[in-house]
Amino acid sequence: MAAEVCVLIDDADLAGKRLTQHLKNRNMPFQLRPASPSDVEDLVNIFFAAFKKDRVVSVTLPDVPTVRESRIEEFLRDSEDPSSHVMIVVDTDLPSEPIVACAQFEAPVAEKKQAAGPLYPPGGDEELAELFFTQLAERRAANMAGRRCWFLSLLVCHPDHEGRGAGSMLIRYSLALADREGADVYVEGSPAGAPVYKHFSLQEVGSMVLFEGKYVELLMLREASKIPKVP
Repeated sequence: MAAEVCVLIDDADLAGKRLTQHLKNRNMPFQLRPASPSDVEDLVNIFFAAFKKDRVVSVTLPDVPTVRESRIEEFLRDSEDPSSHVMIVVDTDLPSEPIVACAQFEAPVAEKKQAAGPLYPPGGDEELAELFFTQLAERRAANMAGRRCWFLSLLVCHPDHEGRGAGSMLIRYSLALADREGADVYVEGSPAGAPVYKHFSLQEVGSMVLFEGKYVELLMLREASKIPKVP
């Protein structure tokens, strides 16, 4: 399976280069490339900046040393996992070409073992984290069961660069990955992200409602058999 994943990633990298060239032709200064271990600090900084105002993530995964260290370790661990695929968007018009957005995709593989230990690091609201992340994992397993499915496990854009198309670029890339092998796409959309996913034809298959309806996480799926033209 690892060899198959590597071949797929190579094909996906080619798709990414084509998408980057398409944007250049439209005079958009973005470049899409795979993340490397040297990007980890920037990726973690973008993660915390993107979720700073999220009512759940900001308190379950706050920017404190224990959580920051955990996020760094997780990114580095995933960089060595052939089934995990982290892509970034950089702005080539700005000095030092900063990373403005990133996304992580989990390839369709046989039953993937959950890492030992809790689903969240210490340092945040552990009661809420236990409720939120445990239920997410259970619902994810149920919704993806029996499907050949890419899981878009993370998509974040730095707040200073929102609305410029970097997030959409990464979503298009994830859909291209799935389309190449006729696979489904699954994503858990935060209140801020769900409207964007809906634009790309991901359909709601469930939800998690917290704080008496004031926070709704949408569980979303794009079935391979119902692939429309991406707008």
